[in-house]
Amino acid sequence: MRAYDKSINREKGKAMTRVSSIPSSASSASPEPLHAQIDVRLAAQPASTGNGGKAPTKYLASDIPLASSDEDRFGVGSYVDSLCNFIRNSSTPLTVAIQGEWGSGKTSFMRMIESQLCDRRLPDTSRFDAIWLETWNLFLESDQEDAAKKLFISLVSQLSDHFDKPKSSQDSQRAEGIKRSIRTISTVALNMLNVETESVDRLWNTVGLDGPARSGRVSDVKKSLEQIIDSEVSAPDNGVTDKGFIIFVDDLDRLDPGMAVVLLETMKNLFDIRNCVFVLAVDFDVVKLGITQKYGRERINGRNVAQDFFDKIIQLPFNVPVSQYDVMPMITERLKAMRLLPEEWQYASLSRQIENIFLLTTNKNPRSIKNILNSLQIMVEMERRSSGVPEYRLMLLLLVAMHKAFPTTYALLSQTIQPVDDWGPMLSTLFDDSPQGQRNRDRVGQLLAIYADLYQECIDKGVPINPLFGTVNIMGGHDNASSHVRYNGERYDRTSQTQHKQGIKLIDDTDFSWLSGRRVLDVGCGNGRTTIEMWDENRDMIVSAIDLSEGQIKKAYENYDKHLTALDAAHGSSDSTRASTYRGRINFRVEDAEQLSKRERYDLVFSNSALHWARRPKRTYTALFRALRPGGELAVHQGGHDTYRGLHANARLAIANLGFDDKFPEGWAFPAFYPTKTEMEGMLDSIGFEHIDVEEVESEDPNPLVLTNAFAVASLIFYRTEAMSDNEYEALEREFKRLCAEHLDPYTNRLYIHARKPR
Repeated sequence: MRAYDKSINREKGKAMTRVSSIPSSASSASPEPLHAQIDVRLAAQPASTGNGGKAPTKYLASDIPLASSDEDRFGVGSYVDSLCNFIRNSSTPLTVAIQGEWGSGKTSFMRMIESQLCDRRLPDTSRFDAIWLETWNLFLESDQEDAAKKLFISLVSQLSDHFDKPKSSQDSQRAEGIKRSIRTISTVALNMLNVETESVDRLWNTVGLDGPARSGRVSDVKKSLEQIIDSEVSAPDNGVTDKGFIIFVDDLDRLDPGMAVVLLETMKNLFDIRNCVFVLAVDFDVVKLGITQKYGRERINGRNVAQDFFDKIIQLPFNVPVSQYDVMPMITERLKAMRLLPEEWQYASLSRQIENIFLLTTNKNPRSIKNILNSLQIMVEMERRSSGVPEYRLMLLLLVAMHKAFPTTYALLSQTIQPVDDWGPMLSTLFDDSPQGQRNRDRVGQLLAIYADLYQECIDKGVPINPLFGTVNIMGGHDNASSHVRYNGERYDRTSQTQHKQGIKLIDDTDFSWLSGRRVLDVGCGNGRTTIEMWDENRDMIVSAIDLSEGQIKKAYENYDKHLTALDAAHGSSDSTRASTYRGRINFRVEDAEQLSKRERYDLVFSNSALHWARRPKRTYTALFRALRPGGELAVHQGGHDTYRGLHANARLAIANLGFDDKFPEGWAFPAFYPTKTEMEGMLDSIGFEHIDVEEVESEDPNPLVLTNAFAVASLIFYRTEAMSDNEYEALEREFKRLCAEHLDPYTNRLYIHARKPR
């Protein structure tokens, strides 16, 4: 019997954290041995009007990559020339990594390389043939296995196109032989990726590769492919370039990090051959995360495994030097086109503030600049009839930029509006003491100083800025109900006994035996303890565990590592169940369940004491439904109607006792989804689930002190609004605990939910 047919007797849980991750535009701290510089195309789109064509041209920033060095807008031609000369004069095989954060323009840079080295107008003696593998397009609508097939089919197809140019029957026989060899290479590659290949024969037919594929060792097929390419490159007048191939691999950093690492290894093992140059667009941080997923840690025996892997794969790391971009001419041109400021001369007088706003919120990242410009374009149109005071218009730019880069800070401003004399206490609640937190704190501090200056200028000129927040909110989709909440992973780990105890029965009554080799998603994994206990039921499961808190994910990896070490100690280092065989079976990562992009990927979605924190519960449960394969199962434990009513009553009383009512905006409600059994059943049915079994378990916790401490860490934090300082929240927690010690209604109501997606 499956989980949806089982009864429920005990609970197990952990709280899912609701934090707002503040986007960072800071570039990776990886070394920058060689510089490249990129642009993204900004497509001008003239707007037709009925006023004699006097309306300004409207510009929308597009993500279309540059096609050639002729379109260089940031003056990066010398960087492109240097790298192209390096590739021309280097021996092969060669692998170049174009490194940079999201949106830095890696694809544009590769297109500019292609325009110089692979132009069909070049003679065969100096031209490379280009092959493009756009991994994101392949993986967007597929699960990992299907996408891996498509990736290598794409490579096979493009290689075949280059060789399939017969001029005689002898040439035709040569082309067929080449195709068979290439097919064998790709079949081996698929096997290396652990992809099911029972349907691969049908895939070959799509590119005309008929007949059975030969099996072979990696070294044999690699040597065979190298001989084929050597022969074709050296042969005269056969339509194949004399230089070989440049294989451009784009969007690796958009993939699941673990899969990105596997693809890198596979391509390196099979295609590290003469006359082949790989140019990869990748973020080193993704490689680090993938290595951590695979081995369970970043360092082994004191060595940085991720750096060693990267150095082995990559001969030339080439960082995109975003800090060198000269972005202001382009930005000023676009601002003038949308008529942000009333007069031409005002752009020069306010240029320093404009530059600082973009620098502090985008760090010159082209895609971040594009996002701000696109939103600003629409809002300028909405504010066209409003005040023409330049400081008011500049304030609009500032608010749009802050909303994009630092949404939590923007949320605070939208509630307070008026500047304060000392932003320090507020900044200390928004940012931690990590190096990145300190950098962001400094950047936001500078932005708030600009805000205060512009605010005062607007007040002095009799122009209120309140309407601007309404304009920005229309475009932003801002939800600040709990965006400021941040869990302390260490503290939660010490006080999560109640959550852990509440969910034991969810594991006991869920059948994991059928999930060997199948994918499981744990939503709201918290500190990972429940995830690990679930995985222990069947260690052949492939588990993805997500949570919104970086602190919780960090703690989860620590707990996972401790658990694997304990397995080693329990079974002995020579035992087949030793920990090294299990590293990478659980992948912990920061992700929002509502934003899941993978469809029909998981055979089980598991969640314990997490989904009652969903801001939009139906949307979240719908995302989980879509993530399940047909026939996949849902196993959830979450809070039910009126649960923890005594704890919530004491929290509200503590707020009143301390006079903190004014810290809560009008209409504020505790951000939790506590449905009745009937409400939950109805929602699941409307989404499309079948075999729905919702059991309501009401009880009174026998240990009020443990219950109080667990609530204080996992739930009371949601009573902390952005208007509450650290000292005020500490006072609230003390008063709450005092009230609970005097009197507490320990009532809890838990829902245990099992359902299935139709086949």
